[in-house]
Amino acid sequence: MSILVTDTSIQYGNETTIIITDLKNVSINPNDSVINTEIIGNKTIITVMPTISTLYYVTGYNAFNNIIKLSQTVYVNITVLNPNITANYNIPTLLNVYGCSTYTWYPSLYLNQTTGSSVISTPLKDIKYTIQGKDSFNTISITYITVTVDSNLEFTPSNPTVYDGNLLELNVNYTLFSNNNITYTWKSNLFNGLPSNCVDLKYGSTIKLHPYNTIEYMVTTYQNNNIVTVGYIPITVISKPVNIIDNDILPYSLYYDIINRNKRKIEEELLSNKTLSKNIIYFYYTTLQSAYRMEWTNKNGISCKINWITYYQIENESNEMILSFEQQWRFFQYINLLNRQSITSNFGYLLNIINSIYLEKPQKIPLYPIEPGVF
Repeated sequence: MSILVTDTSIQYGNETTIIITDLKNVSINPNDSVINTEIIGNKTIITVMPTISTLYYVTGYNAFNNIIKLSQTVYVNITVLNPNITANYNIPTLLNVYGCSTYTWYPSLYLNQTTGSSVISTPLKDIKYTIQGKDSFNTISITYITVTVDSNLEFTPSNPTVYDGNLLELNVNYTLFSNNNITYTWKSNLFNGLPSNCVDLKYGSTIKLHPYNTIEYMVTTYQNNNIVTVGYIPITVISKPVNIIDNDILPYSLYYDIINRNKRKIEEELLSNKTLSKNIIYFYYTTLQSAYRMEWTNKNGISCKINWITYYQIENESNEMILSFEQQWRFFQYINLLNRQSITSNFGYLLNIINSIYLEKPQKIPLYPIEPGVF
């Protein structure tokens, strides 16, 4: 004589079987969750679907017609039927869990209460709730519900990714209803925790940025000066590869001549613009070489501003071009690596011409002194 449960711990809505061996005229109590009983040989197979943890009492007769009483508990874990909920911004949303006697919800943010199988969340931002359930036997189980807030804001691009410092144009549109009297305010997470007089807000359905670090904007949407929704748009900023820097950093006035390797026109411009030549020589032989030497001594340096109008500035509508310390020494490494492979980078090509002019016609560009370089 024995009693066996195929699964003693189940989720709400699932079933399990209780198998009683070598007993006849079997009865079970409580029987309100019994959905099927089947006798196969010397086994009585009872299928149950309890909604809460239940202690089942089984009574039957053995071969000597003696009454035998057995028992077995089936535990029902706290269960959520839909663990991922999408809710509109600031709109009450019903959340339900099942299977236990008591429930506690964490955190309390946006909830009307923190106990009970049903609560109402009025979310302003995505949130994940942890719900602890306890049954009548004081057995604890845990489940989770993630609430994703649909701001009904449509961003273009939807997943913006940009090289550091490059121009990014972001557009937002409120899709729930007509955009009459709709206005938008953009706030960077860099300003979180600062007083309002220190916050630089942006306005309008379209904004232009030159982000240098990964950032997130909170977009508050108003209709007739009342908040109707709030959305968040993360911007992923990735480090600009040196081969792109090699193009971006070129003087805009020489860009197409460098790309086309028009040496004569480049020489003419450099001879007429001595300040440009001086700035390029200083940048390479002082700024880049110093960054490279400092890198291999485990020291650190600062960003630098490029002192000529670059191709990057025109193409990205930016007032300046900045190179981080790491970009400086990597760019120096890139130029010289290509040179050792008998390949000339765009900036290296320009530098070769400047060196050639200076060495052949030093009176044309009175720059003293100049360190000898690889070119």
